[in-house]
Amino acid sequence: VDEVELVVYPPDRDGRPTALLDAIKRGEVDFTNALPRADVASVTGMRKQFPPSRSTAILFFNTEREAFCDAAVRRAVGAAVARLAVTKVSTDNPLAYVANGALPPILGEGMPDAPRVPYPPPVRTAPLPQLAGRELSLLTVWAPRPYLPDPKAAAEEVARQLSALGPKVRVVVPATTDEFYRAAARGDYDLFLGGWMADTPDPADFLEALFSSDRVTTERSAGRPHANRARLRSAAVDEALQRLRANPAPAQYAALHDALAEQAPLMYGADAVATSWKVKGVELTALGHPLFGGADLAV
Repeated sequence: VDEVELVVYPPDRDGRPTALLDAIKRGEVDFTNALPRADVASVTGMRKQFPPSRSTAILFFNTEREAFCDAAVRRAVGAAVARLAVTKVSTDNPLAYVANGALPPILGEGMPDAPRVPYPPPVRTAPLPQLAGRELSLLTVWAPRPYLPDPKAAAEEVARQLSALGPKVRVVVPATTDEFYRAAARGDYDLFLGGWMADTPDPADFLEALFSSDRVTTERSAGRPHANRARLRSAAVDEALQRLRANPAPAQYAALHDALAEQAPLMYGADAVATSWKVKGVELTALGHPLFGGADLAV
């Protein structure tokens, strides 16, 4: 092919990819990896692929906020979240995607010492004194992602569960990308329901983006690979990440167990790709990224 045209179809107010689905029905789309798995399954007239998951949805606790400055509170709240219930509102095959660690399956293979959280998690029903009567904001992403195909529904399920611990949780869904990044840069939230998609096959890259002190999003870093939504700044975590970078042996992951256990991995992303039948030769990397160099378009 001589060129590839990239077209953006913004989601509707409910976060649904209606415009993209309509464009596919009109035959205007030759390739997309932007649809949730359930929507790809319903698409007709296109070739479908479901590569291994390369992303994880995580409930982050903002360590800069008074409500979650105590690690014990973060652990207690994370343990109270029924991850399977959140996964059920996001996919039709929840048992396949409920998370037991921050690393997605494609990065976690062969890492038996990578930190894992128990499944199913313990469920706490009694209110936490530290959260009783508080009003907390829960920020989520502005549009569907592979790890959050329905951000609003997942956030509302998390809010429903956390209300049993005593606080009133307000779900905030940004209307635009800009609004999202402004809120993320300011740390304008108590909880954040989001995630991360692997850019490289290196697990250290994935964990650094999520937990390294220099990956806390600021006004200057918005748009860069900064995903430390917990706004965690920990010398011990930074040192553990540096040791992991220097020596990527499976045992090095155990040193990160405490830090990862203070956040709450919920589910793995369900990646999906749809390609029109007239397109040939599009290849996917091991991480599911498309390569169009050898593509051909039948006329």
